[in-house]
Amino acid sequence: MTCSKQRRFVGWQLSEEHLIPLHYPDDEETEKEAMLEARNTIRLGIQIRGEDFVFNQPGKAERLSLDDYMSYFQCTREIEHHKRTPETTKVVWYLVSDSLGLKELALEKFGQELVVTSTEPSRHVLCAKDGLTDCNESGEMAESLAAAATGMMGLAETDYIILTRQSGFGKVAAWLNMRWHNVWWLSPGEPQMHACGARSYVQLEDMADKWSRL
Repeated sequence: MTCSKQRRFVGWQLSEEHLIPLHYPDDEETEKEAMLEARNTIRLGIQIRGEDFVFNQPGKAERLSLDDYMSYFQCTREIEHHKRTPETTKVVWYLVSDSLGLKELALEKFGQELVVTSTEPSRHVLCAKDGLTDCNESGEMAESLAAAATGMMGLAETDYIILTRQSGFGKVAAWLNMRWHNVWWLSPGEPQMHACGARSYVQLEDMADKWSRL
């Protein structure tokens, strides 16, 4: 198995039943059907980075408004419009966010169009930010890293990515994606400054030139 195929299979595992369900074909015809389903599905990844208050200041998190992030979903809708073809049979929006409240609001708004990796409260990979002092002993750090890796790899397996401009997490997922001309970026709380046109994608060299907080 080549390195590329190994990476792709890992992504399918992480996104089981969400992006492209795993298939274990037992005959050539079933395998062809599975490949056709994959080709006719558009997977749109949305990565919204909140601030650290989503981890340790619940009072602020409770005042979260989906309106502050609607530009991400408007952009996703535009990309879907540009990329949909007559052969498209399924469109999946995959949301990755450190804010549980935002994911819950988005699920209420968009319903079956949207999938998320988890509806459990997020933990910062540096779990001391959550006020915890026994991160290593409690296993919190390992669980946080596993959850972050799952979200990142799932995002990396999508076809088109709308990410947070200031987020190193989203940029790493885009680089792991190893595709060209398939990334758009926005900033939380700001109105959409321009249309997410089919050719208004971010150049990878421009992404690499921006500080990623890593």
